[in-house]
Amino acid sequence: SVTWTDVQYGAADSIWVAIASGTSQAASSPDGTTWTSRTMSASANWTSVAYGNSRFVAVASGGTATSYSDDGQSWVAGGALPSSTTWSSVTFGNGVFVAAAVGNQTLAYSTDNCSTWTSVDISSLTYDDYRAVAYGKEIFVAVDGSANAGIYSTDNGLTWNETTIDPSGDSTVYNWRHVEFGNGRFVAVSEDNLY
Repeated sequence: SVTWTDVQYGAADSIWVAIASGTSQAASSPDGTTWTSRTMSASANWTSVAYGNSRFVAVASGGTATSYSDDGQSWVAGGALPSSTTWSSVTFGNGVFVAAAVGNQTLAYSTDNCSTWTSVDISSLTYDDYRAVAYGKEIFVAVDGSANAGIYSTDNGLTWNETTIDPSGDSTVYNWRHVEFGNGRFVAVSEDNLY
């Protein structure tokens, strides 16, 4: 009985993993029905987990902690994120893990499977409330939680550009909370609408 925050499937390992906030508790399952208790590398506010290069990678809010697992069962401490902030989401694409943060105009990426992380300064952009990041069609996309906006990168997370999420330009649509990619399309969901 903990605050479970994210779940991810690792196709190569045919296993689900779940992470939780404020604890070292994790879990794994081969079928989504039967779950086994696992232990993260540390107790932290784990917020998001991604899968890529046959590795699960998790990030935590309120610090610099990362953790990874090559089998979904045993977890090891990864490289430190570049700053102690509210890391909200991590995703994988084209050999790169990218992490987004809330309230900090900084993103981070790792090209060596979570061993080291590099900071990306996005202070030239308008917003700083990135709640989720996803990858598809060789593009990373992050959505902002306090504006009708998002950002995208076409060079593996090195540089980012702003975009409007709602094409109607409705400035009242915000509170974007999550974005995913599948079947050729990005889908973003907010507390106000679905686009």
